[in-house]
Amino acid sequence: MEEKHQRISLRTKIYLLCVTFLFLLGIFLRVYHFSQNIQFDQDFGRDSLYAMRMLNGKLTLLGPQASVGGFYLAPLYFYLVAAVYGLVGYVPQAMSVVFIGMGIATEWIGFHLQKTYLSRTAALLFLLFAVAHQTLIIASRSATNQPMIPLVTVVTVLAYMSALQKKTLRSYLYVGLAYGLYFHVHFSGLLLFPALLLLLLVQNKGTMRYTIQKFIAVGLGIFIMLSPLVFFDLRHNLITTKAFVTYISASAEGKAIATNLPHWNTVEKIQHILKFFSPNIALSLLILGLAGFCAVKMRERHMNGTRRSYLTALGVFSISSALFIFVYKGYLFDYYVLSQLTVSLLFVSALLSLLRPRVIAVGIVSITAF
Repeated sequence: MEEKHQRISLRTKIYLLCVTFLFLLGIFLRVYHFSQNIQFDQDFGRDSLYAMRMLNGKLTLLGPQASVGGFYLAPLYFYLVAAVYGLVGYVPQAMSVVFIGMGIATEWIGFHLQKTYLSRTAALLFLLFAVAHQTLIIASRSATNQPMIPLVTVVTVLAYMSALQKKTLRSYLYVGLAYGLYFHVHFSGLLLFPALLLLLLVQNKGTMRYTIQKFIAVGLGIFIMLSPLVFFDLRHNLITTKAFVTYISASAEGKAIATNLPHWNTVEKIQHILKFFSPNIALSLLILGLAGFCAVKMRERHMNGTRRSYLTALGVFSISSALFIFVYKGYLFDYYVLSQLTVSLLFVSALLSLLRPRVIAVGIVSITAF
């Protein structure tokens, strides 16, 4: 018994060393050549000017304006920039540190999710994927919304899983607040909205009254996050709402707003989704094939309700949002699918953690990462 305890203790120490090394590696890859990688583009210059005006007392109900469509996001991001400049002075490099911190926070929350609701192996596999993922590294080094999209994604999943466990209306209010952050960050989060609605409907089933209350609680949270825009629009003839509806309509129908900008055909969409997991298409197909095998075998595995609910939630978020990419006819950039990339990495690493022996999954994901 004592020998077994020592062996388990040694295994735990090795695991902790690996996790520590990976977190340190993640920080290194994001701060490497920091001075050369600082982005101060036109958008960030605009954001900084707004933040400076806010520090001089000119507060705003509007956030950044979308590059196409003419509508506005909510203003929380501007207040974040203003808060940072208020603390350290007008030092753009400070915001770059904050953005890198958001990338590290995404890794930690994703790791925490996998470890809490599934297993240490799932947590390690997600960390291997996320630490060296080229797209996530670039996002962490970027300005404006790119570093925030993955972070809001894992925060939303964390809030949803917490609500699934607690089953309280307050916890579902937090889900709405977490998801509502997308309206301060980037409209690409709308691709996850159908999945959220479906999960609210099928998981934590109860009476019809309870289901309606869940939807109301989430809706209230989203409305609270949208309230600055709502207040502005009510005073200005719904100008932002009209612009947003026009944009969504034009993108959905594939009109000029979509076709005159980067527009992925079906083959390109498949290629981008495969690159969620590896730049090498063959390796991505192998990873997806093994994940699919684990998904089929999952029915034979004896796992508790929490683990099964977590895998189901990740599956709905990942698969439905990926399918939505195929339906969507609007223009797309790489960072528009950062939410889908993040939930897909969570889902695939969760499935691969079910593979036996574990060394196969760890080996393949390690090869992918390094």
